[in-house]
Amino acid sequence: MIEVAFGEATDPGLDPSKRVNEDACRHVDTALGPLFIVCDGMGGHAGGKQASDIAVNSIAESFSSLTATSAPRDSLKSAIETAAHKVYDFGGSKDQAHRPGCTCVAMLLHRGRAVVAHVGDSRCYGIRGDQIYHLTRDHSVVQQMLDNGLISRQQAVGHPDANKITRALGMTRDVAVELREEPVELFVGDVFVLCTDGLTDMARDVDIMLTTNQYMGSDGPQRASDELVALANRRGGNDNITVQLVKILSAGPKDHIQTLAQSPASNPLHAGSPVPTTVNRAPAMAPISVSPASVSPASVSPASAAPSAVSPTIAEAPAQPSAPMANAAPSSVRDAQTAPSTPPMPAMSRHRRPPPIPTQPTSDKTARTISLLIKIVLVLVATTGFLVAALLWALLYR
Repeated sequence: MIEVAFGEATDPGLDPSKRVNEDACRHVDTALGPLFIVCDGMGGHAGGKQASDIAVNSIAESFSSLTATSAPRDSLKSAIETAAHKVYDFGGSKDQAHRPGCTCVAMLLHRGRAVVAHVGDSRCYGIRGDQIYHLTRDHSVVQQMLDNGLISRQQAVGHPDANKITRALGMTRDVAVELREEPVELFVGDVFVLCTDGLTDMARDVDIMLTTNQYMGSDGPQRASDELVALANRRGGNDNITVQLVKILSAGPKDHIQTLAQSPASNPLHAGSPVPTTVNRAPAMAPISVSPASVSPASVSPASAAPSAVSPTIAEAPAQPSAPMANAAPSSVRDAQTAPSTPPMPAMSRHRRPPPIPTQPTSDKTARTISLLIKIVLVLVATTGFLVAALLWALLYR
């Protein structure tokens, strides 16, 4: 049996125009294993909130009728497609520009593997040791520009089109659900982060990893979830923020699977890096290399977390930090490429334009302040010395 420690936090953020939290999240224990769902509503206030609530409840309901012999990948994809139909029907006869909708990211843990699917720009990350991995690729205009080499990752931060997504539940009746092609093999100590763009607009990947690792080991996933929400609010909180953290305590029995890493050339972040080929050892994740020394997680007070009922198979976080993983070297593999079943949708604006993520850590600002004070003191000392010398000269040679 797969056992996890779980934490969840959601917050409306600090924008006065977004006091209605349009995010929705849920976790349920199913016949196939633990299921985690995060949706980000769009369409304004009640419409977006109802769309995300419909989606998470529909996905959970679809799994309630499954058995242990159901196909996990097909079941997850079908459940999201059914949710898309319900969200679309909820929108009635409204034109696309005014239809309520939502993004969606979901993860099913089944027989030692994580099956991940998503629509839109809500994300799933994997954290293994001191590395963080993208398990989803945003369906957004900015991501398309990155994929085509039109902009750099630095230019993507605060880009004018950062609020435009290319897929969402509810815009059309059918939606192309992207199902990660290779499930992720689970190892004890792995941490998965499901979140809306209220977090990722405000925090870099390295911030998410360092904050999670700092509080996960000492306080557990609920505290880490609270701190991630607080970090986003501390940096502006321009949108609703929702985070789910899932830590693997026991991977349970595993199917015999073969994880073959392909050439990383398809991932521009890692082109030219070595590619190991392993069986039942390397995780099917695409690594983002980060330097833990480059950023320190902000020490901020935790935000209020939404209460949630924990299913029987979800255990409390261990009090002590988990032991480091053995023999689990990350490898680059291809990202999922699911052919859409419908023509591509035009980009949809969320009617927000997030500000650039601050790049200067607090320590740099403090250093600049100290340097300025030192310069002021030196000028005052030099001025005083000049006045004293002039006075002495006047007294001696008058």
